[in-house]
Amino acid sequence: QVTPPNRGYNIPVDELWSHRRPLTISGIQAEGLRPEDLLIHVCVHATYHHWFQNGVRSLCDIAELLRHYGNSFDWKVAVARATAWKCQRGVFLALSAAQQLLGADIPLHVLTKLQPVGTHLFEADELQAFLFPEQRESIVSPDSYFWNFLRNPSLIAGAHAFKERLFLSPKEMATK
Repeated sequence: QVTPPNRGYNIPVDELWSHRRPLTISGIQAEGLRPEDLLIHVCVHATYHHWFQNGVRSLCDIAELLRHYGNSFDWKVAVARATAWKCQRGVFLALSAAQQLLGADIPLHVLTKLQPVGTHLFEADELQAFLFPEQRESIVSPDSYFWNFLRNPSLIAGAHAFKERLFLSPKEMATK
């Protein structure tokens, strides 16, 4: 499973692997994610899973992935998948940060398509607050803009997620 259950976003593993592609790593043939899926995974991992606790490392991964694939990167596929998988908020945040802080080559029309209604592009000082440890306490507060930005905006989805967190499944309870 790529995403935790009941979070409002979902990256289906079967779909990821149905789009896999062959690649060579140190002379060994393997299969891996297509670049667009890999980008979404890195963005989701950085934002929803780790809240940028690894600092700029994920942003460097994003910038390097885009540099490596260059013009062959299919932004239409990336935007469509992020939207279908309901993770466009986290993808938008990570891409916006990579563009503003590292100069990653991300077209403005892509950010515009991913940008949630009623939000703004982040300023450099807001992004730095997400990325640097001395600012960490401002991120984890339930009232922080970062928390509210990533929170699922649907009241019904939020109530469902709360119920699922309160009443854990037997499988999740065994894991914990």
